[in-house]
Amino acid sequence: MTEAIMKYLTIDNKIKASRQLVLVLGLNILSIFCCSQSPVWLDQSPFGHQEGIRNATVTSPDGDVVFPILYLQQSSPLWFQFDWISDDQEWLRYKIFHCDLNGKVNDIDYTEFVQGFETQEISESPQFGLNTTTDYVHYHLPFPNDMMRPSISGRYWLLIYRNNDWQNQENHIVAFPFFVVDEKVLLATQTRRSSQGRTIQSHQQLDVTVNPNGQFFSDIYRDIYLQVFQNFEMRPSDSFINPKPTFVEPHQWRFIDDVHAGFPGGNEWRMVSTVDISAPGFNVDHTLPNQEWPEVFVALDQPNSRTHSSWMDYNGKNIWVTKNSSVHAIECDYFLTHFQFKGTHQSELPLYLEIQTTLGIKELFPCQHDANSGLYRCDALLKQGIYNYRYRNLGQSQPEDDIAFTEGNFALTGNDYHCFLYQRDPVYGLDRIIGFQKVSNQP
Repeated sequence: MTEAIMKYLTIDNKIKASRQLVLVLGLNILSIFCCSQSPVWLDQSPFGHQEGIRNATVTSPDGDVVFPILYLQQSSPLWFQFDWISDDQEWLRYKIFHCDLNGKVNDIDYTEFVQGFETQEISESPQFGLNTTTDYVHYHLPFPNDMMRPSISGRYWLLIYRNNDWQNQENHIVAFPFFVVDEKVLLATQTRRSSQGRTIQSHQQLDVTVNPNGQFFSDIYRDIYLQVFQNFEMRPSDSFINPKPTFVEPHQWRFIDDVHAGFPGGNEWRMVSTVDISAPGFNVDHTLPNQEWPEVFVALDQPNSRTHSSWMDYNGKNIWVTKNSSVHAIECDYFLTHFQFKGTHQSELPLYLEIQTTLGIKELFPCQHDANSGLYRCDALLKQGIYNYRYRNLGQSQPEDDIAFTEGNFALTGNDYHCFLYQRDPVYGLDRIIGFQKVSNQP
């Protein structure tokens, strides 16, 4: 309502007009959230999570997205961060749990694996989004810290919870996986194509050699176990590689597997940039930056399943940043972002837009099929940044089949592999991590 019109209204009409204006603004806000698809939160933790948690990630103190790994005597922390779509902050607490190599929580007292307190309040103050159209609160936890740190190696969960009661699952906010390494042996890993004819063009295999570094191990075949994660996927790797050594010699153990097909290679991730929406960024068709609720329209996506994509990606990592970047990215806004996918293969299984935020945590946005245009459409409320994303049909018997018609699997695809060597403690029955190596097979 302009001033020229308002000055001719009576007092009563002004009040009515103001109420109508508030109502219109409220409906506009509501329409933004109603039009956007709520993500399906997919994690592999034994804990619960709260609605409205977005962009759970682990970074270095400088803000670089990293794989959640610590060394036992490491002094520099990892930063566990997430947003909560809300206009009110809460004071949260955290607790860590030691697990077996498959992520099942061990039933042992916290004093067996924690140096410090059993639980602790997040001392860093929550931060509200700075001048953003979407209200959200950003939380960050540097860990380990002076109040709590792991005292033994192994696989862990870090649980964020509220109301001072972690045993009630309704109080769970989000759980992060992380790993602690006490390096005693040395790993040397090489990547190669699958040795099986049917998967030689689509799968990748690893050959791992372990140098025991002068350490004595009483029962290698019983106590030693190899586990590998591809990028931020947390699928059990024993279906892709042999977790037990193939050859054992005094100075080396070799894991060479020609029985399993190996890891499906996938394809290079699709990318889009919304760092600056004053003009279309990478893979953006157009933007509406000047309206009250800015929108982003991503360029039309098509299947990549026939040929390997040659561009460089971040192997599933995402960066939340604006032109004025910071570690916490509280100046990044959430924009309604529109995706379109032109599928040549009509599947009966639902299609989702997939975004991985950290190891084992995905945000999946359902895509709706438009019979008139033949396109799949997805409207997602996404934080400003640079995204790696892909499309998948959920419900296939094998995970690699989920992307068979949308992205494809290729042996040439660049992937990061995180290799962990576990030793089962014969006395306490705990799985300790005694070796680690990250290897990349960039095309």
